[in-house]
Amino acid sequence: MVIRIGLVNMPFADWRRPSFALSQLAALTRQEFQDEVDVSVRYLNQDFVSYFGAEAYAELSQDVEHFTSGVGGWLFRDVAFPDSPDNTEEYFRRYHRRDHWQDFREYLVDRRRGIADFCAQLVERHHLDAMDVVGFTSRFTRNTASIALARLVRLPRRTRLGVREVRAGHSTARPPAAAVGRPPDPLRPLQPLFHGPGRVRPAAPAAGLLPARLRAVP
Repeated sequence: MVIRIGLVNMPFADWRRPSFALSQLAALTRQEFQDEVDVSVRYLNQDFVSYFGAEAYAELSQDVEHFTSGVGGWLFRDVAFPDSPDNTEEYFRRYHRRDHWQDFREYLVDRRRGIADFCAQLVERHHLDAMDVVGFTSRFTRNTASIALARLVRLPRRTRLGVREVRAGHSTARPPAAAVGRPPDPLRPLQPLFHGPGRVRPAAPAAGLLPARLRAVP
């Protein structure tokens, strides 16, 4: 049986550049498994350019101020953690408080309101719920977005294997990784694979790790 693998580049990765990391993982996986796998790289970050608009997306993905404000995580917070109480007022009391941010605040609230439906559309558009393994980039502003999409992908469970989700990126290192998958966290099936310079731990190259993990898929 062919294992279907989707490697997903999440917002807010630069939409003008391909992902070297995911392209490398895809090539190495094809080299290792050949016709046993069907690997594709899905650039959902480009879909989100159309959702946010090119100018706004560029600002959100490149402006250091938006890194420190955590706006990328806040936009996807309700999708990733739907049981969490709304924190819109608290967020704007701390960030983007001044009058010149008024239009931007209204824009963020509007985009956040529809983001769950858009994420669900992307799961169907890219057939993520038909994959056997789905990998998400997870770095800085991509972390909460990755958790949000993983939660939606896990819902249908249409495949015989059941969709497996893995993450790769700086947030899979400790201490951030310790906060994901901790009981009773419903995202416990998320498996952090790689972090930092392509390593999951000292002397464990990522290139050799993905095939080992895929061999473990029942």
